[in-house]
Amino acid sequence: MDVAALLRDRRDVTLVGHSMGGLVAIVLGSMASACSIRQVVAFGVKTDWSDEDVARTQRFAQAPAKTFATRGEAVDRYLRLSGLHGLVDSESDTVAAGIACRDGAYMLATDPAVGAIERPDIARIASGIEAPLTLLCGDRDAIASPEGMSRFGAPVRILAGQGHNVHVEAPEVFWDAVKDSLPVAWRTPASAAGG
Repeated sequence: MDVAALLRDRRDVTLVGHSMGGLVAIVLGSMASACSIRQVVAFGVKTDWSDEDVARTQRFAQAPAKTFATRGEAVDRYLRLSGLHGLVDSESDTVAAGIACRDGAYMLATDPAVGAIERPDIARIASGIEAPLTLLCGDRDAIASPEGMSRFGAPVRILAGQGHNVHVEAPEVFWDAVKDSLPVAWRTPASAAGG
């Protein structure tokens, strides 16, 4: 609902979401008329959750934030968890936004509680989608699968040779796939609204 509130004063929004963000974008696609969502692009969305998958997210969400004695240790943890290790500079703005320092200890900026999930009801979510939906999945994605994502009721475009973080590992491949789903007038990187 927080994201929906941010969209209420915007017009003709295209949401692009990855992994859990993709699921959020799809859910928001059920409020397309209220939020002026023109379309949703979701990629790498995990749809099959075992009991252990759900239990693991709950354990993670309830644990206190892990702290590190040095910024370097926190940066290394952030880069590995985000899938950005070896892909972005440790002094970049991206990394700075992912690290916090409190009382002399370093930690990830994200509250662990955001990771708490229940098993998503894919059929129910799919039945409520109002916005046009584009689904993308790498054929080497170890978290999501084209078969699972197809349960959202739209064709899944398979990105050959790509894994879960295609937007980071092969941004040109990712952008070409997103661009193909956009109206012709929107096909420049500056014109797409990300989600």
